[in-house]
Amino acid sequence: MTKLIALTNDETPNDFDWFATRGLFEPIAESILQRIEDGALREKMRAQKVSGYIFVEHLPPEVRHKILVALRDELPEFVDTVLYPPPLDEKNLDPIFVERAKSLARMAAKRLERDASD
Repeated sequence: MTKLIALTNDETPNDFDWFATRGLFEPIAESILQRIEDGALREKMRAQKVSGYIFVEHLPPEVRHKILVALRDELPEFVDTVLYPPPLDEKNLDPIFVERAKSLARMAAKRLERDASD
């Protein structure tokens, strides 16, 4: 089943909607939840995660910004060291999986750029 992390809910959803399989979604969604300090908000977002989606847009602006920065700055290293550490060929993994995971970091960067220009 495909899971979703949505960085916005505006008129251009495809630019900021990241779809992934459960195996890729779960650790990234969990890393998002770990950055939410407010316990009630974290549990609300955990309910979204259980349903197969995370709407980052629903977070308060300061929390949303913190998560977008973490996705942009920390996700690529997390992908390379935890999710898909090299060598990929020994694990029979196609580099497309690494690229797919890192595409969320690029989306977060675009979203931060858009927010800065508003």
